[in-house]
Amino acid sequence: YGHTHGYSRGQTRDHAHLMVNVASAGGNLDYWGEYTQRDYPEFVTSQPEYGFVVVEVSAGSTPQFHLRRITRGDEETIRDNVLTDAITVRRYNNAPETPAAHSGAPDSYPSDCVYLSASAFQDLDGDDHSASHWQVSNTCEDFSLPLYDRWLQHRNDYQGTNTQADDDLTDERVIGLAADSEYCWRGRYRDGSLGWSDWSDATAFTVTSATATSDNLVNNPGAEANTDGWVVVSDYLESLTSGECDGTNPHSGERYFAIGGLCEHSAFGQANQRIDVSALGAEISSGELSVQFGGQLANY
Repeated sequence: YGHTHGYSRGQTRDHAHLMVNVASAGGNLDYWGEYTQRDYPEFVTSQPEYGFVVVEVSAGSTPQFHLRRITRGDEETIRDNVLTDAITVRRYNNAPETPAAHSGAPDSYPSDCVYLSASAFQDLDGDDHSASHWQVSNTCEDFSLPLYDRWLQHRNDYQGTNTQADDDLTDERVIGLAADSEYCWRGRYRDGSLGWSDWSDATAFTVTSATATSDNLVNNPGAEANTDGWVVVSDYLESLTSGECDGTNPHSGERYFAIGGLCEHSAFGQANQRIDVSALGAEISSGELSVQFGGQLANY
């Protein structure tokens, strides 16, 4: 399905298709940041290391296969046959129990703090919780065109970090819903053998208007003051006007940020700024306040 000098393993969402790229036994590896890379939602791990895969297939009344990735390290660090990934898929698998809305979940949320919450994962075969799928619709009778549709897996090794490390997959923060509106949500769970539960019963909820505690705390959020307030960590950050260096148009105002740059550019760019919220520390610790963040993004 592709050409990658490294090990990658993933699965499709709506079918039990396991996808494994076994490489590499030798030659050049695709190290992080060396080439253009994307964080595909299907893949749970990618490892720029030499190695091989062992697949053990069992027949009989309980047919299954067990896949193991064995690494030999990379050009800098030798690893002596270390297990770094494994999965078992059964031919006859019991689906996990259908989740239900958490018994303590509210039926109304402020627009900046919508958290869907479902019951704990349970599986008759003892499998781990491997994925969750969340949908929001404006009606409980029809989810064919959901307003919100998100699938998350238990693991996502990307750029050397597991971005899913602290997610137990039983709740979901939903952004972008309109205030003073009614919605419905549902969810389903997947087990380690790639079996999905049924969808939960649709649960109605309302979204109310949020009351902001403060204005935008970001310094120069819209690039109007060039790049003031931002620390460039890697390569380029530019503040551009409409069409400058064959770029796009600002979402609002006169300027926009080009992370990675256009006039001078690189395949990867990174910038940040530190915002001091210590004055609100007590309210944050007690759960009285939360942070809402986001941005308007455009592709290349």
